[in-house]
Amino acid sequence: MAELYFYCLIASWRNGLGFNALIHAHRPDLIDYNSLVPSRHIDNLNNAFDTAENGLGIPRLLDAEDIDVSRPDEKSVLTYVASYYHTFARMKNEMKGGRRIANIVGQIMEADGLKFKYDRLTTNLLTWINETINKLNSREFPNNLEAIQKELQLFKDYRTVEKPPKYREKSEIEANFFNINIKLKELNQNSFQPPDGKLLSDIERAWEGLEKAEYRRETALKTELLRQTQLEQLAFKFNKKSDLREGYLKDMIQVLSDPRYGVNLGQVEATMKKHEAISADILAREERCLQLKSMADYLAEQNYNKKEIVSKRAAEIMKTWAELIRLLETHKKNLTNYNNLYGLIREADTIELVIRQIISDLDTNHGQHLNDVEDLLQKHNLVESQISTIAEQIKRLSKHEFDKDKEGKVLEEKIVSLKKSYEGLVQLSRKRREKLEDSRNYYSFLADLEEEEAWVKEKQRITKSKLNLNDSSSVQRLLVQLKNIGDELKGREKIIERLKEQASEMSGKEGVEGKVEDLEEKVKLLKISVKERFDLLQSYNKSFQVSIF
Repeated sequence: MAELYFYCLIASWRNGLGFNALIHAHRPDLIDYNSLVPSRHIDNLNNAFDTAENGLGIPRLLDAEDIDVSRPDEKSVLTYVASYYHTFARMKNEMKGGRRIANIVGQIMEADGLKFKYDRLTTNLLTWINETINKLNSREFPNNLEAIQKELQLFKDYRTVEKPPKYREKSEIEANFFNINIKLKELNQNSFQPPDGKLLSDIERAWEGLEKAEYRRETALKTELLRQTQLEQLAFKFNKKSDLREGYLKDMIQVLSDPRYGVNLGQVEATMKKHEAISADILAREERCLQLKSMADYLAEQNYNKKEIVSKRAAEIMKTWAELIRLLETHKKNLTNYNNLYGLIREADTIELVIRQIISDLDTNHGQHLNDVEDLLQKHNLVESQISTIAEQIKRLSKHEFDKDKEGKVLEEKIVSLKKSYEGLVQLSRKRREKLEDSRNYYSFLADLEEEEAWVKEKQRITKSKLNLNDSSSVQRLLVQLKNIGDELKGREKIIERLKEQASEMSGKEGVEGKVEDLEEKVKLLKISVKERFDLLQSYNKSFQVSIF
């Protein structure tokens, strides 16, 4: 029986509850078992030993420190327990009391075992929950689609493989807690209260935190999976479009780099139109290239796992695009220059044709009379105005500068030829004006000469008119007329001198000087005739004594 006591007590020897429970079972009046604290081993042991010695007369063979060790002395403990046995044996119903003690000690030991198991399971489960929450809260995802898919699969494995056993442990802890309290209630003891942090509510709260972490982890994984999927789709789209853009840019650069491109300058206008069509097609694709750059920038911004490759390819495409635009602008500039050059060449040819036309229109007709000459001079003024316009055009053409290539030399040679033609035109125009002015002077001279001859002829008619000497008034009137003719003859001397000067200037005109001399002779005869007539009339009219010369 003593051995039975020993083995019953050995399981709860350290915390002293076994000794107290044994005494309480036989003498509840000696020990308030519910007031004992399991963690206070020494106090519990001393309480049991003191109560046994003072209340039951059992000598204190052991000290509390002898028991609260990992391996107490079995003989000493057995001897001390035997004293309990002998004391309780003397009590009424010894056998019944022994069985009762053994049963109570067994229940106490079983409850303590369940408590230990509860503590161990709770500690392990809470540790696992906290570690798992830390793992689930991590957002350091791999930066590629395949790895994210593996992470999602691992998460599914966690839910289906790792988590279910832990859920069963949680259920086992709850069942263990209820079993402990049932047994303690049977022993008429207080219900089991786990330490703070290991309560069922703590476990439930930790489990709820785990499930929230799971939900956030699943959401984050799906979000990242969606993001990686979208990035992969965008990268695929980028690569597909890049293939198209690279092919197009390569073909267009090959076209524009062809040395035969734009060399058919004889059809420069047609080439310009062709180049404009090519430019329109190329520039219409600028937005597509910029879209590739935007796609690459977005992939880089989203930290796509192949962002370096994408960015490099986009940069190469934009570099090729810039090269294509440079070639396009170079050809446009060259074609524009050639177009302007050929425009100037055509303008030079047009001016040359105008000069030739003007030269052909400068005939040898210098007029048949004064009005005819005046009309020709008016027309020649218009020609000279046209020649001045040509001079301005040639001056403007000469200001243009072009490379000394084949076409530039053609324009330069045309301008030189044009200047020579212009100089020839100017000389012909000048000679034409001189001829017309000479002709005008000649016909003007003849008109003045005819006018003077007509005057002389008219005055001679007056001097030869029939006289009526018996009519004094007629004589007086004629004398006045003769006096006026004499005065006019004095003024005609300057006109005669001017006509002589004009005749000398037109010495090349045959018979000009002779005509002036004839006029001068006629004037002299008129002067004599007027003098004779006047003298004759004065002799008949003594009252009118006036000298006219």
